[in-house]
Amino acid sequence: MLGYTLLAHVHFGRGRWPEAIAAADAGLAVDPADEGCQALRIVALRNRDGSNRWASSLGSLLKRFPASSWVRTGQGWAALEGGAATDAVTHFEQALTLDPTSEWARSGLIEATKAQNAIYRIILRFFLWFDRLPTRLRWGIIAAGLILFAALRDATQADPSLAPVTYPLMASWVGFVLLSWTVRPLSDFVLWLDVSTRPLIRGARRQAAHWVAGTMGSALSMAAVAAITRSERAGVVALGAAALIVPMSAVFHCPAGRPRRAMAWFTAVAAMPIVVAAVPGVSIAGYLVGASVIMSVVGSWVGNFLATTRPAG
Repeated sequence: MLGYTLLAHVHFGRGRWPEAIAAADAGLAVDPADEGCQALRIVALRNRDGSNRWASSLGSLLKRFPASSWVRTGQGWAALEGGAATDAVTHFEQALTLDPTSEWARSGLIEATKAQNAIYRIILRFFLWFDRLPTRLRWGIIAAGLILFAALRDATQADPSLAPVTYPLMASWVGFVLLSWTVRPLSDFVLWLDVSTRPLIRGARRQAAHWVAGTMGSALSMAAVAAITRSERAGVVALGAAALIVPMSAVFHCPAGRPRRAMAWFTAVAAMPIVVAAVPGVSIAGYLVGASVIMSVVGSWVGNFLATTRPAG
């Protein structure tokens, strides 16, 4: 029975909602009263149903299984999506008291703790909503954004007077893409800096926080050098390092094993031209960084693909 619950949880964690529901249904066929499969099935259904009926269903389930860590955790995510971060913290803490090994509850507690900040709470609610959209619709929005960005760029090149309108729109899209990849590791890094919340950030989340924060720190350092020395080379390298944040973040979006290793190698290859471009005397620094930026953009698509790949080895 535990095997079906864990399988449903694995599929749930990777966003494979039909598979998660199928695994939970298989478990419930063996034991219709299993609270883990019931909770996971309800929360997975949340992504197939645009309404909030799943939250009320969890509330009913909580009355039946008040000592279930699975149900408490699901209730915490429901509260978090509804903007009740304080209530979510309580549910996640109770879930961890019942099962200190639950990474699902620990992940929720981290997000709920960060959601005490009003700005992060708004960002989190948006991405939780975006995550509920059908996969094809999400990819359609991303593709439409890329097409619109290219159209705005071409329109600005043809008529520079449009810049006051097109540049803010283009910057908003770039900001959305960067935020979608960096908001979690960078906010995790902020929690890690606080001694009281540092124990929450561990394992792959801590690695992601340090690597992404380090990459951003490198980009900011080179930007500062460019501003002080008026070095065009430093400015170009800073741009390349900033773009590298996307594939660096994608490394830790991928499942541990072969997908994560593949993304790590891709990111290392994308970083090499930036390292070479930073060497004084290299005359093609702009071309090298340009190639790295293109690889970083492609890396977002590679990362999304590898994130849905079954780990093997």
